[in-house]
Amino acid sequence: MVKHALKYGIAAVIAATVAHTAAAQDSGASRVSWAPSHSGSCTDCSLAGYSMAGWNLSKANYPGANLSSANLRNVTAHNANFDRVNANRADFRKADLTSSSFVGADLTAARLQGTNFSSATMSNATFLEAKLTGTDFVGATLTNAKFHRATAIRADFSAANLTDAVFDGADLTGAIFDNAVLNGIDLKNAAIGGASFRNVRFSGADLSLALGIDTADFDGACATVETLMPDNLVLTNCIRYESEIEPDQN
Repeated sequence: MVKHALKYGIAAVIAATVAHTAAAQDSGASRVSWAPSHSGSCTDCSLAGYSMAGWNLSKANYPGANLSSANLRNVTAHNANFDRVNANRADFRKADLTSSSFVGADLTAARLQGTNFSSATMSNATFLEAKLTGTDFVGATLTNAKFHRATAIRADFSAANLTDAVFDGADLTGAIFDNAVLNGIDLKNAAIGGASFRNVRFSGADLSLALGIDTADFDGACATVETLMPDNLVLTNCIRYESEIEPDQN
């Protein structure tokens, strides 16, 4: 009887495996290769709710994957491709995603506290209501990124390219934007108290309704005639500023 039970138990497992494989092939999604380093390919497949905490996903290829509510806490994923992923409410806390790509990714309400996105490519990414306290975006490309109502307290955007990024209603208290590219940035209703914007060019930016602007650091920053600013903020004209710092050619 035991042998028969084992026989039919093994047969059931094999049948389930075959059925799962067939379903994955029918869906057109590529399977994940999770050995030995957990890197692999998972194009347009679903990993919703999966736990991959602490895994090494470096150089993985997951464009278009569904990572909603997935647990990727403390993941190491250098140079990985997460373009167009749905990472709504995913947990990336303290993950190291250096030089990875999240172009067009949806990170709505994602938990990204202490995450390292340094040198990442994240153009057109959405961070609606994301938790970004202490997140590292140093040198990242965030053109046209949307940070509506995100919490980015003490986040570091130093030297990042934030051209046309939107921070409407975001909490940027104590955030660092030193030497970042902020052309066309929208800071309407953003809390920027204690934030640092040292050596920034506000070309065509909107700071008109920013909150806590009197405690932000604008040392070395300049603006253009298209920049919208409140009456209590006066910045040097960028053209004049650049002419003043040009080295003497004589």
